[in-house]
Amino acid sequence: MHSVRDSGGFSTVSSTSPGNEGCWVPAVSLESLLSEVRSPYLLKVDCEGCEADLVSREPHAVEAFKYIILKSHPHVTGIPHERLISSIEGLGFTCRRLGVTVSDATTFYCTKR
Repeated sequence: MHSVRDSGGFSTVSSTSPGNEGCWVPAVSLESLLSEVRSPYLLKVDCEGCEADLVSREPHAVEAFKYIILKSHPHVTGIPHERLISSIEGLGFTCRRLGVTVSDATTFYCTKR
């Protein structure tokens, strides 16, 4: 379970409103989700800083996809774009930058080689 307080402020439930305790939501691994999918096609990752953790903890699950659209948040993770993308490319993908957004968050598009 994860608290919406850990969402970096990107939640449909405001955790800063007076008297609001927030809420808890269930968390699942990518590996467990894959057990319910026949042919994983596209992985879209925009989790406000969990992307590096996902790639390092579940590389075999990430490898199962044909395409990845990922937003990198080095200002949150402390991990430079280049290091994260190198890890993904080490899993057999070719990645290209799609653009820079607010606070150095950058979107990448990766295809399986």
